[in-house]
Amino acid sequence: MSYVVPGITVARTVAWKSEDVQRYFSDYRFDGKRMVLKSKGSYSESEKGYEKLRLSWDVDLNLPVVREVKR
Repeated sequence: MSYVVPGITVARTVAWKSEDVQRYFSDYRFDGKRMVLKSKGSYSESEKGYEKLRLSWDVDLNLPVVREVKR
């Protein structure tokens, strides 16, 4: 799970393992065919010499997952 902020050079990985997704998002389910992801939260980051970054989200997804392998 990554996000990109349009208009500025910002990209962050929030979670790269399924355990991380379950920890950061209140309702996460994946049965191999559908993904359900529900979460409401915020994140802020500030380092000396860099822009202050603040992000908030309200996500409610229930999507089919299709894996296409092109050879």
